Amino acid sequence: MRVTVLLLLAFSIGCERRSSSVASEAVRPVGSLDARAVSPPPTTTGAHAVVERWNGAHNAHDLEILASLYAPKVLFYGTELTKAACVEKKRRAFAAAPDYTQVIRDVTFEPAEKGKTFVRLVKTSTTQGKSIPYPAIVVIDASGAIVEESDDLPEDWCIDKKIPGLTLDAQGNDRVVAPFRMSANEALKKAFLSKHVQGLRDFGGDMRNLTCARRCAIQTPECGFSVSLHDMKEHDQDSPSSLMGTVNIEPVTRTLRWEERSPDGGSVWVSEQL
Repeated sequence: MRVTVLLLLAFSIGCERRSSSVASEAVRPVGSLDARAVSPPPTTTGAHAVVERWNGAHNAHDLEILASLYAPKVLFYGTELTKAACVEKKRRAFAAAPDYTQVIRDVTFEPAEKGKTFVRLVKTSTTQGKSIPYPAIVVIDASGAIVEESDDLPEDWCIDKKIPGLTLDAQGNDRVVAPFRMSANEALKKAFLSKHVQGLRDFGGDMRNLTCARRCAIQTPECGFSVSLHDMKEHDQDSPSSLMGTVNIEPVTRTLRWEERSPDGGSVWVSEQL
């Protein structure tokens, strides 16, 4: 079939678990993994071996191996599914594209909370001679089970593209992406009404330069939505800047964060629950 089959397959491939423990691995790139052969059961544990078997099983269309790799419940492209539901989606996807293959590259492994490993990679899916690359995320828990599979987010995923002037105006959309619990629009509204922003002297409500939240192995303030605050005064050459600071909104814990000067002359993050 055409590109639509690739899209179906990219969103329809994930589930169940292998009972072994995964050691946290340092962040490190690896070369392209074998796109064709299914790797034998690894003799040592680790996220690298899990990803090799996951990749090989897709190319062999081996549902049994896939079922052995995924956890009982998986966050599958933003929706929590049971293992059985995930395997059924795989089966249907392979039936719809019997010539499906994939190649993965630019694989990195990042230690995450609770012993998880956050795997970021580029997956190129091919069927009917057409190939499409997808930046992707796979999360492996401490036991070696895949607990999440999804596409990675583009940098502008939270921007309302129908509104011009995006370089200045903070125009977000209403999209909520798991595991985030807020859209950009909600984050901006909550930030504007926060005690911190409302307490800024001379702040007139000018919020600019919206940066979308990112999926990180460990969600830090820098990974949240970011927006700059500007006053509404007219400025001259002697005082050209209207910037009053920057705030970050962490969309998982729904927390506003900003930096303030610490007594030692450095900076410290301060927070407010939204």
